Amino acid sequence: MVDSSYMYASGAFVPRVSYSRSIDLKDSLLDLVKVQKESYDSFAPKNKGNERLEVIFHTIFPINDPLRRATIEFISCRVDDPKYDESECIKRGVTFSAQVIASIRLVVMQDGISLDEYKSIKESGDHSKLATVVKSIEEQEVHFCGLPMMTDKGTFIINGVEKVIVSQMHRSPGVFFDSDKGKLTILALGLSNNDILDRFYEKIKYVKHKDGWKVPFVPDKFKGVRLPFDLMDIEGNVLLKANVRITSRLAKKAI
Repeated sequence: MVDSSYMYASGAFVPRVSYSRSIDLKDSLLDLVKVQKESYDSFAPKNKGNERLEVIFHTIFPINDPLRRATIEFISCRVDDPKYDESECIKRGVTFSAQVIASIRLVVMQDGISLDEYKSIKESGDHSKLATVVKSIEEQEVHFCGLPMMTDKGTFIINGVEKVIVSQMHRSPGVFFDSDKGKLTILALGLSNNDILDRFYEKIKYVKHKDGWKVPFVPDKFKGVRLPFDLMDIEGNVLLKANVRITSRLAKKAI
């Protein structure tokens, strides 16, 4: 539906058309948090398997004894229901989360049996032989951590405060800045170390001499400096005495 009316301007009636009622904003707006919710559901799905979480556990387990006489194996995991709902977490000032509970198994070997031998027998599937190399097996459920749960609005409640994760686009830079033991190192793509020095730093040429090193004399760099030694030329003549503040006139005179 299109509303039409007239507006009086400059002594004449100008028709004005409004399309505000012809567009249903509910149908035109997109679900702006759909990507975040689908990403979280794929990691911690509700009332479904926990394949993604189990993959993380398998990167840690099994944990072997340094003496290789025992091992801790991961069996499975599940995500418990949250203790409080969203509104209750906001009132209490706590995090809306659920406990991650994992089932693990402790396997202790017989004397003289190595873990490598146990693993090979286990992979072969010979259960009768497996019982002869294992001294004891214990299984137990362990509460690992609290997993923050996402609300239906795509937000998280941390310590009673509702927060949201904002997705941002990252523009690939041409120069990376990295910290190297307190010094700022510039790593440029496609540039060698010498290219980086030539582009970003000023180079001073030192020449090896029989009595030391020779370096070009730049007067501007010595303004206001007090040298702890006498500045002499190659013939041994003193140009500037030690502990004397170098001015522009003295620096130019020493050239």
